[in-house]
Formats: sequence, C-alpha cells, structure tokens
Amino acid sequence: MKTLFSLLFCAAVFCAAETPLQQVQKVFPKVSDWKEMRLSTDTVLLQGRLPDFHNMDAHMYCAVRTQGGISRLAATYAVAAFENQFDRFEQLGEEILAFHANGTLLSRMRLWDTPPAAFSPAPETVKLRFCGVEPGYVLCEAENLTRFPVILRHGSMHLYTYRENTVEKNHLSLSVEPCTLKPRQKQQLRLGIKSKVRIHPKSLLKWDRVDCVYLANNTPHCGPGISPARILQPDMPDLGEQGDEYPVRLRDDLAVVIHRLPTGFKQDTFQFFQLRNGVWCFLQRKNIMEMHSLVCFECRGDEISARDYTGRKLFNLLIPPVEN
Repeated sequence: MKTLFSLLFCAAVFCAAETPLQQVQKVFPKVSDWKEMRLSTDTVLLQGRLPDFHNMDAHMYCAVRTQGGISRLAATYAVAAFENQFDRFEQLGEEILAFHANGTLLSRMRLWDTPPAAFSPAPETVKLRFCGVEPGYVLCEAENLTRFPVILRHGSMHLYTYRENTVEKNHLSLSVEPCTLKPRQKQQLRLGIKSKVRIHPKSLLKWDRVDCVYLANNTPHCGPGISPARILQPDMPDLGEQGDEYPVRLRDDLAVVIHRLPTGFKQDTFQFFQLRNGVWCFLQRKNIMEMHSLVCFECRGDEISARDYTGRKLFNLLIPPVEN
C-alpha cells in the first residue's frame, strides 16, 4: 500500500468525457463505496472507503473540478475512519472546509492548480504552550479555542526545542491522561515522563522556545464532542492523515514531514514546505539512508541542513526561489 504522499503526487487526470467518479476510481482503484457531494457548479467532492491504510481503514476525500469543459482532480485528503468527525462541507474560494456537527471548523482542503500545488494552514481547536518542568513531569497549558468542550484521549506529547537557527526533537517520552477542556478555557496538563528512573528535565528551560505536539492513541473518539487526533504547532499545513507522521515547524515559513521506513538502515524521506502568501507550498523531497538518526535541523537564509547526533551533516537543501 502506498502512503498518502505517494498518492498525492500522482499525475492529474484530465478527461472531458469521464465523470468525476470515473476519474477518482482510476487514481484510487482500491477505494470503494464512493459518495458524491456537489459543492459548487464546478466542484464535486467524493468520499470513499480505503482499506488497510497505515494498517487501518480510512475515508478518502477527492475533489474534482470542471473548468472549460475539462475535469481534473483538484484535491485529495485522507482521514482515519475511526477519527472522522466531518459532518458538513462547504467550498469557500479555493478551499473546501470540513465542519464538525457543532459547527467547529476541523479541516481546510486546498484546491490545487496542479497536483498538488498548495495546502491550507490547519484550523486550530486547541493551542498548546510549554509552561515549565517538575521532577518527573513537564507542564503544558492547553487552551480550548472553541465554543464547545474538547476531549483529549490517552495519548503522547512530543516536544520540539528552538534556539536561534536550530530545531531539535526532544527525546523525552511524555504521557497525556484523558481530560475534557472546557469551552474557551485554559487548563494545565502535568505530562508524566515515561522512564525507568526519575528525571527532572531542567534542560528544557535553557531553550529559547519549546513547542508541543499531541498525538492521540489509536482508539476511537468518544461521544459527539470534538476529540482531536492530533494537536500540531500553530498554522501547520493541513495534509490529511499521515499515520504517526506530521508536519514540524522549522521556522515561521518552513515545515517538514519525516517519513521513516522500517529498514536495517535509517532510511528517511523528508517533504519540505514553505508558507507563501498564506498557503503552504511543496518545495521538494529529500531521501537519505544513514546509520545515524537525524537529530536537528539548521535554517540559515535559503539553506536547510540536517545533522545527526554526532554533529555530522546529513544533507543540505536550498530553498527554491518564488516563481513569478
């Protein structure tokens, strides 16, 4: 089974005679139970069921746009079936908005000019802020930005640390206990450190900035309330279901998604994005096969570099100029 990003970078389907359903069936032959929703005079959104996607069932959404008598695939978006809380869809300009039954905006699917040209920033339901440390714990404030309760399930928290031009992923393993965030309220979370020995993570206080990313365990959400599968750093690209992978901020206008393969060597694929005119644009892909895991990124001007734990540089990447 290909990953979603392999599917995203498939060739566009252009054919005036084919129906939207025939087009998406060509691109996603393993998807079944397609349902069509007309969003505008030129855009149809189709929903189907994709089995065995990241070892789970997923709902695949495809937008097909017809302009000048020619239909083309204009967006794809996957979400785990047990996580799907989409109830209603609207097209607003170049975006398809997906809403919860209570009216909360859950996702923004950007329509492509070419596949895939750009991605919208993800909507925020909860904002996470690093607050400090205690022996055996990391403190984090969770602010519910919606008018409705938000349920956090059992999950894990990942930390990213920033100093000047350097971004590192912290290797502490943090546990999130179930809780309900009241509407428009802030609540402090005490995140237990999973370790055989008691740790006081004072080193986190030395960084200029610490960002938090929440991932819920692979259990169905409970009840009708909002129950996010993940809470990312603010304004990250809304890419759809990525399994355990997700975009990470390198700086305000740069993000990366790291795809790791289960091989004897460290074989990683890096997908880089840049925020341009309010939209996340795909830059390029970088594949590496190394013995040592990547530890940090450095961003200086138009250059991105990656290093392993020994400080050895794994690769450099130049950010391409903006096309006129």
